[in-house]
Amino acid sequence: MYLQNLKQDLNQDIEGLESIIGLQVGQFYSLQKLLELSGEPKLLLFEGEEMLPETRSSYPISSGNLNADLARTFRNASRAYLPLINNSAIEELKTTGLFSKISNQDLKQRINNYYRATEREIGENQQEQIQYGINRWTNSLIKDGFFPMDISNVQDPLQLINNNTERIAIVKSLVRRARWISVATNTTQRRAENLIKLIDQELQKN
Repeated sequence: MYLQNLKQDLNQDIEGLESIIGLQVGQFYSLQKLLELSGEPKLLLFEGEEMLPETRSSYPISSGNLNADLARTFRNASRAYLPLINNSAIEELKTTGLFSKISNQDLKQRINNYYRATEREIGENQQEQIQYGINRWTNSLIKDGFFPMDISNVQDPLQLINNNTERIAIVKSLVRRARWISVATNTTQRRAENLIKLIDQELQKN
């Protein structure tokens, strides 16, 4: 039963992470497009640096309506799309002592590795960095009298970026953060899938 609960948490992780991947990938490509439209070169990835394809985005980067696309880009850049992991089953296993009763030592190690890697790559520290970048972005706009969640009254939104070195730097940092979170979240998803396979193998023994 306890492994079934853990498997249920992992399946929920996979589903929730898919949503975050779509939003972060969309943010990466739409912010890159914002740089390009404002006359800035796209932020180049380092050699060999992974990036998920645009097809993983949960929304089209270019809809044919430039103002609507820009409004969405500004709005999404002001939101924290944070990957969340279900810890209820693993916490219950450890607090009740049931985790120590798992006889398959390799499985126990894989379970521990999953939650440790998840905390390291998309946990609290990374989420604080995301929020820090968003705060920089929103504060930069608000101090000049613009509300980033709604720029419908701005005739030319690109003028909010053009020749503004501070905002350009912030956008580039948001691009990098979106890339990192999307790739790290995708990796976490794959880990969860592999862990489910190991749990299924263990359940079949009983």
